[in-house]
Amino acid sequence: MRGNCFFYDCEDRIVGNENEVKLYEIIRENAIRIVRLSKPDWSNFIETCEYGFQIAKEGPIRASKKAMTIDDYKIGNENTREETIHHISHLEHLCELNLVSNSKDIILPWLPIYLKLTKKNLEEFSEISSNTYNVSEHPMTCIKLSKSNIGISPELNQEIKEAVEDMHPVEKLIEITKKYGQFYAKKIVFGGKIIEQKNIPDVSRKNLSKKNSNIIPTSNEYRTIIGGNKGISRKNEYEWLKSLEHDPETWEIIGYQKIASIFNLLPEKNMEQKILKQKVLKALGQRILQTKVEKLVFDFEPMQTKPYVHPLNMGFNPNVEEHQIFPTILNNKEGDIFGLRVDYLDDKSPAIVLHRTQKKKKKRKYELEICCVVTGYLNDFKIKDFNPDIDIESHRVEVNTHKNSYFARIVKDLDYSKSILGTCVIERGANSTYVSHESTIITGIHFREQVNSCVFVYDLESCTRYNIAQNLFPLNDLYIHYW
Repeated sequence: MRGNCFFYDCEDRIVGNENEVKLYEIIRENAIRIVRLSKPDWSNFIETCEYGFQIAKEGPIRASKKAMTIDDYKIGNENTREETIHHISHLEHLCELNLVSNSKDIILPWLPIYLKLTKKNLEEFSEISSNTYNVSEHPMTCIKLSKSNIGISPELNQEIKEAVEDMHPVEKLIEITKKYGQFYAKKIVFGGKIIEQKNIPDVSRKNLSKKNSNIIPTSNEYRTIIGGNKGISRKNEYEWLKSLEHDPETWEIIGYQKIASIFNLLPEKNMEQKILKQKVLKALGQRILQTKVEKLVFDFEPMQTKPYVHPLNMGFNPNVEEHQIFPTILNNKEGDIFGLRVDYLDDKSPAIVLHRTQKKKKKRKYELEICCVVTGYLNDFKIKDFNPDIDIESHRVEVNTHKNSYFARIVKDLDYSKSILGTCVIERGANSTYVSHESTIITGIHFREQVNSCVFVYDLESCTRYNIAQNLFPLNDLYIHYW
């Protein structure tokens, strides 16, 4: 349809993209209804989409600077939403007020970074609120963006470059999000929305109304009005809805969907861009990337000194340079003592190497549970989990020898008031003849202040401490991972 005339669909919604709608979807009671509106200024809507936003307790804060450029877009429709919500968590409440109701798993890991929350604060977010919400959401149109048709603004890209070279990159990156937003959306819904929240303490109600002009406090509730003629909505919601239908200039953002970190806009088309992204990821620090418990069932033959080797399937390809794997035996019903380390069968194929320290005369079956914690830098900006109370700084260091003793000297002074984890790792060299399944050498590690860490290397076959002169073990490929 031409000009500023639009079809109504069967649910009284204005059809934004006629090319994607079937005829039967706009026929109601054997009639097609057409409405003539003020012509939407699509360029204004698209420009609005180019700005990111911040999460705030009183509602989303639109960024002051443009985060991205948009080359192409699609126009779509969304369903009207009328819902009463009871007993939701404080996190869900925060998402509802910030118009990201289906994105709690995306924003939660970022809250400790942006809002400097502790683990206790995060636990409070999961507590159930006694508040009740009435949501009346009336989408008029939505803008759909694809990753291939958006780009980072030159100003944001330049500020990120400068931030990662600063002495305090994390603080600089957080300052950037205050100007360009913490998140952006690939689907932005425009229209009108009314959120009524009941059972709000009087002090909270007054504070919210001061910070957000859309909030209207009443005796025992507050009402958030977004879009439409707000003067009409207090008296007649039907007239408020009609103001939305006839005047696109009253449409406002009522939903952010498919959101992502603002840093996810960084391109990776060339090596320079990839290096910049890696610098940002490293500035954000190391994380626990995965924890996994595996049940191992295996047999040891009589007097067996060779290990049981269990390849690890982590769901991604960890490598010895960028990731640290810390294995621990959780459940050992037999009570036997085992040595545990990680061998890399190739560059990206880690395995658990499990030696039994005692020689048994009878064959025995074992059922053990092994927990593996993987730490390292993020590969992308999709943070799945983050514990703000755990300060992770993992490293790889080489094992050295001195008078047939083995140690790993850690450059950084260790803080013995904190927990320290360590594990032995073997990265088999290109010319190494070492075979994990055949090794009778057991390794271990403990920390001490004089040399930082001592490494235990013992030959189960000869029942003696391993002598480097034996040349049976790839000592040059042995490393210590510590956290």
